[in-house]
Amino acid sequence: MGLLGKPQGVFKLGESDKYVGSFISKDDVKTILDVCDSDLSDVKFNKINGIDYIDEAKLHESWKNNCIPNAVPIRKGNSTISLDEYILIEIIMRTYPSAKVESQFKWGRKYIDIYVEMDNRKFFIEFHGPGHFKKMNVYGDPEDPFVRKNQIEDEFGIPCYIWPYWIQRCSSNLKVLLGDSDAPSRGYGALWSTKVFFGEFFFPNSTQIIENITNQFKATPDGSYGYFYEAWSSDLGRIKQEHPILEKIRKGKKSIDLLIPPGADPNDKNKWLPKVLQSV
Repeated sequence: MGLLGKPQGVFKLGESDKYVGSFISKDDVKTILDVCDSDLSDVKFNKINGIDYIDEAKLHESWKNNCIPNAVPIRKGNSTISLDEYILIEIIMRTYPSAKVESQFKWGRKYIDIYVEMDNRKFFIEFHGPGHFKKMNVYGDPEDPFVRKNQIEDEFGIPCYIWPYWIQRCSSNLKVLLGDSDAPSRGYGALWSTKVFFGEFFFPNSTQIIENITNQFKATPDGSYGYFYEAWSSDLGRIKQEHPILEKIRKGKKSIDLLIPPGADPNDKNKWLPKVLQSV
């Protein structure tokens, strides 16, 4: 969670399509981590509009340090489970109440993040945080995400979907991903506090990887990725704060190249930039 920057905005599990942010309410924390009020007695919440919220990075720290008794496990075997995975599991169960969901499905010595059975369908979801795309010295070189996806599909004969950290965690995106008849025509990407950007990705063909994954969610219908960073207001039906990286770039403190992935066409860089930075 050190890959998250200054917290921005609130997230609401019951309105995941609308609210995109870092602060999670106490009620949602209890649902996501399967705990009660007494289990959270040592966790500090802050009031936002009269409701108890906590920054997800601080929540993760308390969870990792065993400060939340009876919480769902943070590890299974040699696999670490992310908060994002548990959030996605709750979104799946709210969107499809009949779904049977398993966290960390065993695959030999490995684990697959999420396994789902519902409506005569079976599939896996692998949540990919920044460490799957940027080289972290601790972990060595990341592996092309499609290698693991293809191995899983070959092994089990069912779809394995990649859900990357730049795609909004919400019900609508889930429906788009699964191709449901009542799915909206498009999904949404959203970045609000990450400290890892496309320009830092490890793979020479990062542009192709980003596009292939994002296309699963139909999140760039006009081919533009720049809106991921922009603020969204309630009149758009979605609420998100602007990512702080934009202000740093405007002030010359950070390079615009952070937002442009390896392999991008130099003549087409505006597709990766929010409107306020285009043609800079």
